[in-house]
Amino acid sequence: MKNIRNFDEYLFEAADAPADASTETSASPGPNTKSTPPAPAVTKTYTLSDTLNLPAKDLLLRNSTQNNNIIFLSPAANPKTLFKYKIDGTYSWFDFDISVRNLTKDKSGNLMGEVQPQNSVVRKAMTSLVPSGDLTTDGWLKITVPVDKLKSGLAEVKKNGGKSGKIDAGSGVGVQLTLAS
Repeated sequence: MKNIRNFDEYLFEAADAPADASTETSASPGPNTKSTPPAPAVTKTYTLSDTLNLPAKDLLLRNSTQNNNIIFLSPAANPKTLFKYKIDGTYSWFDFDISVRNLTKDKSGNLMGEVQPQNSVVRKAMTSLVPSGDLTTDGWLKITVPVDKLKSGLAEVKKNGGKSGKIDAGSGVGVQLTLAS
């Protein structure tokens, strides 16, 4: 037993030796070795104002998992910080409730997703007016919001203190964001 204890002491001394020490060992430290856990990562807490001051490329927009009218805005550096927004669709002077799913941003920062009016009459009108190539096989409208329009819409949200803003999705279609409680 004495040899093992001496070997453990040797390992501890080797571990405590300066990096340029000539003593090297390939053995693992013994069972009495105490390792210091790494320091916890410091995560910045973002307020809504902090988040809205970030460039669009540093923001995440995600839909709820329930295909409803809720999306979440968060800083990419801290995706657990969520700001909840209710979205509504607009076309010309018509406002209507929409559901959203599959929100993503491409490498250029364009926002892509699928939306569908919640009202069956509006949904039927949309499917008859929109080219079939712009619809998914189950009738959702595919949208792409160019990064410049996304930035402009987020700037309006920022100007309104984070409470609301409209993102122009192009072709007369708009998405109204309203901060949800």
